[in-house]
Amino acid sequence: GIHMYSCNVSMDENSAYYSADGDTLIVPQKGTLDITTELGKLIVTPWEFCVIPRGIKFHVAIDEPSRGYICELYRGHFRPIERGPIGSN
Repeated sequence: GIHMYSCNVSMDENSAYYSADGDTLIVPQKGTLDITTELGKLIVTPWEFCVIPRGIKFHVAIDEPSRGYICELYRGHFRPIERGPIGSN
């Protein structure tokens, strides 16, 4: 699934979200996301991406209005691109 998001306030302090369907890829286009997961904290700036595995709870906080894209993968998991012997060095 491919979604676009736009928000101007952070999630409630006592709330979290998780996807039981698949891995979630988040790419902010405008505004920095402060994502807190069960595994730690992530600061995701525009045009960086964040992958949250299936079943991991997370909370999103923002300092300014934000918009971007979310891609949800329902089969398998996101994998890094194979770069070959030259790309790994």
